[in-house]
Amino acid sequence: MPFVRISLLQGQTPAYLKQVSDSIQAALVDSIGINPSDRLQIIEELTPEQLRISKELVGVNHQNPVILLTILLKTGRTLEMKKKLYQQIVTHLKHNVGIDSADVIIVLNELPAENWSFGHGLATLVD
Repeated sequence: MPFVRISLLQGQTPAYLKQVSDSIQAALVDSIGINPSDRLQIIEELTPEQLRISKELVGVNHQNPVILLTILLKTGRTLEMKKKLYQQIVTHLKHNVGIDSADVIIVLNELPAENWSFGHGLATLVD
């Protein structure tokens, strides 16, 4: 089960936030086989002073407010699976919410299974 932090500018409607959340979840399900009912997301609305992103990063121009996704996953995904995940996220966000692919920044961090506890003080993925 991935942990996803969705950081975006404040002022969005609850319906918009739900569409963003649902789009990301669908991409995780479609691309890397996450169980559809396994959702662990934080939606973080920030002021422009709190979300400072350059208009150009490594040759990518950002025209609209950017959505920054930080995704923590258990280790084990191949490079091809990660690339598919990136593409599925931007495809779902474009189709469902109208967000341009250039305005989606994704940071993926893999952690060993023993670094996860989903309750009861257990290393849930290894116990």
